[in-house]
Amino acid sequence: MKKSSLNDKLIEKIEQYFTDKKQIIPYLMDTLCLTKESAYRRVRKRVPFSIDELQRIADDMFWSIDELMSDKQHHKVCFNLDICMDRSPQEIYKNMLEKSAGDIKNLLTLSNLKIYAVINRLPFVYFPFEYLFKLEYCMFLAQHNQLPFGSAYDEIHVPSEINKLKKDCCYHYRLLKNVTCVVDGNLFTYIIQVMRYFYQIRFLSKQNVAELKRELKEFFLFVEQLLRDWKSEYYKAYSIYYTPLNLEANVIYYEWDDGKMTQLWIHEECPIVIRDYQLLQQWQKQWIESKLKHSTLVTNASPILQNQLLDTLCLSIDAIDDLEKEGF
Repeated sequence: MKKSSLNDKLIEKIEQYFTDKKQIIPYLMDTLCLTKESAYRRVRKRVPFSIDELQRIADDMFWSIDELMSDKQHHKVCFNLDICMDRSPQEIYKNMLEKSAGDIKNLLTLSNLKIYAVINRLPFVYFPFEYLFKLEYCMFLAQHNQLPFGSAYDEIHVPSEINKLKKDCCYHYRLLKNVTCVVDGNLFTYIIQVMRYFYQIRFLSKQNVAELKRELKEFFLFVEQLLRDWKSEYYKAYSIYYTPLNLEANVIYYEWDDGKMTQLWIHEECPIVIRDYQLLQQWQKQWIESKLKHSTLVTNASPILQNQLLDTLCLSIDAIDDLEKEGF
């Protein structure tokens, strides 16, 4: 059997990214600055792509040229973590929120969108809690060595542009529908551990801890509303599953009429996003389905099942009271 040329493989690779093949010619015209006729000649294999054109397409589609060099690359996946590390942490955080807001708005335009989320910690950027979001921002600064030694929570200022983007994310996130979510009993554990650490190093005051606890209780009431209030606008949008097993990863999987996308979190701020890679999407969906199999649906379930989850979360919040006893 004749082996495919590098040019043939490139065309096949491009075609994988477009469910509507009519989009390929405009894409090549725009990306490579070609005329319509020049783009057609390349697609019809009358003129080969140059090395420079190949590199520009690979960079734009976030894959490596190495993927075209071997027939054994189908089991590998490449991705792009869209972060420019030569910028300040504030700019990096702002860019991540801009991307998140854009992604959510795009999701709202898709037909027959289904969302499957397996989470063991809370992304407060998507919820209207001022103090918890600020703590999340402070954590980000600390991870980038931008939280001055001896500073205090009340001294940290969240830039107005970041606050505006956070509100944009929060507003559009609440419009998403058809969300299936798997959670475990550790949903509040991580943020409480962070609060304990920052309290011990005197970054958080007792008043700060009280404010954060108040917002966690508000979030608890939101979860309770999701589970029990059939009149709530969120009730029909979410199906909440509870698993007694600890969830080891944070993953969200999306599928719609003509596409799929996976978000994987290596840390809480910025997900790795992989689009339309069939092998990974299949593997990831199977993993989520296995979590659903070992979970219990608690929306629209008996109060006994709902109370199991709510009691576990409530105990986590009550543990915050132990911070004052520990002292400095």
